[in-house]
Amino acid sequence: MFSDVGPLETVTIAAIGGSLMLGPDRLPEFLQNAGRTVRRLRKFPESAQQEAAPNSARDPRSSMSAACAR
Repeated sequence: MFSDVGPLETVTIAAIGGSLMLGPDRLPEFLQNAGRTVRRLRKFPESAQQEAAPNSARDPRSSMSAACAR
């Protein structure tokens, strides 16, 4: 049924539907929030790697032996 609808058509339909549902007053605010969400999702893997890098450099056996010695 919808097998011949391409990505450009999907975006066009979504834009028209969004403008009809949200109206001209709330549509810009919605698009700003959607843009922020997409940026956060794109930055997430990078920030997770940065947080994991210092922890992966540490030897887990040294922390285990220190915990067992207590």
